[in-house]
Amino acid sequence: MRQNKGGSLFVETIASANTKKLICETNYQLFDKHLDALAAKILMDPGVPCFIRAPRSSGRTTLALRYVQRHWASDDVHWLDGKAASFAQGVEAGTIRHFLAKRVTGSSSKNQLLIIDNLAFLEDHQAQCLSDDIDGLIEDGWRVLVVTTPLNDCLERLQSDRQLVKGTELLDPGHCPLELRENCAARFLTDELPLEMRLFAMLVMVLAEADGEELRAIGFEARDDLPAIIADLNPLFTCEKSADGQGCRLSLKGMPLKPIVEEIKAVLSEYHGHSDFEQVRGLVIEDLTRLSVHLLKRGQHARSHELLACLEAMFDSAPSQPDSTAIEPTPWSAGQSGGALIEPHEGELQLGHAIVESLKSGKRERPDAQSLFVRLFGRLEIYRDMVRVEHGYLSGSRVRSLLALLLLSPHKCVVRDMAIQQFWPEMDHERGVRNFHVACSRLKLALAPNRDSGSGYLLRTGTLYHLDSSLVTTDVDLFEKLAHTVLFGDTKHNECFDAAYEMERLHCDGILAGDKLPGALEHHRQRQHDLLIDALLAAARIADELGDLTTSLWFTRRAYDRDHSREDVYRALMDAQIKSGQRTSAIETYFACKSFLSETLGILPSVRTTALYQDLLLDRG
Repeated sequence: MRQNKGGSLFVETIASANTKKLICETNYQLFDKHLDALAAKILMDPGVPCFIRAPRSSGRTTLALRYVQRHWASDDVHWLDGKAASFAQGVEAGTIRHFLAKRVTGSSSKNQLLIIDNLAFLEDHQAQCLSDDIDGLIEDGWRVLVVTTPLNDCLERLQSDRQLVKGTELLDPGHCPLELRENCAARFLTDELPLEMRLFAMLVMVLAEADGEELRAIGFEARDDLPAIIADLNPLFTCEKSADGQGCRLSLKGMPLKPIVEEIKAVLSEYHGHSDFEQVRGLVIEDLTRLSVHLLKRGQHARSHELLACLEAMFDSAPSQPDSTAIEPTPWSAGQSGGALIEPHEGELQLGHAIVESLKSGKRERPDAQSLFVRLFGRLEIYRDMVRVEHGYLSGSRVRSLLALLLLSPHKCVVRDMAIQQFWPEMDHERGVRNFHVACSRLKLALAPNRDSGSGYLLRTGTLYHLDSSLVTTDVDLFEKLAHTVLFGDTKHNECFDAAYEMERLHCDGILAGDKLPGALEHHRQRQHDLLIDALLAAARIADELGDLTTSLWFTRRAYDRDHSREDVYRALMDAQIKSGQRTSAIETYFACKSFLSETLGILPSVRTTALYQDLLLDRG
């Protein structure tokens, strides 16, 4: 390959020796025959362009090279790099045909082939320009071959009569080598996809098959339409309708985990979006641990152990020191004070197994176990078998925050290094570990019935700390269930109203009101606040639909009293006031909204809010 003079980034493949060298990188006899068969089918109709639309690393460029080798003289082939910045500029400026015309000036051959490799996504006007250029070249007697991915195929609508070679033909399991399929699957994780698609594909690769509902159940955000989209982008994935016919289940089986583990960690790290390495590492470990637990619950033991081995390597890569103030290393050990922390030796770390066993067996056989109910809204309170527990060990804010973090994290699990980064970011790792273990020891003593009891609620597996979810519940759990009843439940309106009333009673002033919380907990605090406002507005809408204007006005006032920063709250209150005949109050609410938006965000009320105000002035309510 070489560059033309003038510094253009157009890439031109001329030498057949280079072509043969690239083709010979695929040393699969069966696949070579398959490529020859596909190459023979390309450009049978000289009047239309041919598109090879397949994922990266699927052999698509190799197929184009095979076609060139079999059917063209090297001097008649012109190869353009479709992802180069100058290519898009040349398309928009209309210089591609001029550039190609200069290259063939004086050529004795009338047959010329243009290959646009790695075509990137173009804007609508750029795609139209390129389509016009392709049409013009074909009219001039050229053959045109475009290599792109399904995601970047911006000419599908403009070149509807084209010849198309799809990824399903290249990646046919009967011909395509397993190694090539594995490389294509791994490359898909690093493809130019939206992050949520890459994450969904990665999770399916780990689990072998999954749908949106299953992934949401284990703590990942997942849209129900992603399986069908991903299956269309990469034919390695198969998409089947769920049993209930409401969604799709995406599957990709037989992919080894080890070759793609680095891509998996990279996708998860990008998903969490933090800049601090240790915090990202902790979140990734937490995600992979949840996946390993889920694999074991599904009976995929070998896959789970493979994932746990990757986790063990991640743990072993971080320094850790024994600490005499830490809790005991065995999950079901007695709550003795002063127990020494014994870090697991290499090869002995069995991360996640204790969690899995507890999930498989349900409640543990511990006759002295007592259930705990923890109130996180307002002031932190602990109730053991419905009796409130007062303990001095909960006086420290870090101990309270650690308990809240454990209770609010998925599966009530926290990775030690992640918690250290949240609570002691300014400390070096050794001091952070020591402080964390002290906080754990105090928390364990606060939760246990007494110092000598054998009923431990705080458990440890490696550097993963978790609460026994079969014994510990919170008011946040109840709050979430009530929110689901109001927002999504198909229940009687009185039940929705009661649930909304109870949510407001529970919420008080938020999670650990008065405590300064680290970032992760502040996120949970804000989330529960927003959930309460959403529930109050939903209850108001239900009351309005029933014609109960008094109840609707009451709920909107409660939402307004709790949050003056949401325009939808102002608008709902205005609407309720107008329908209740409180015209002056509605006008005051509008100007309060306008003042807030102007002073804090520098914007005006939305069209919907303004229209409501104008209807009020014109007495069209």
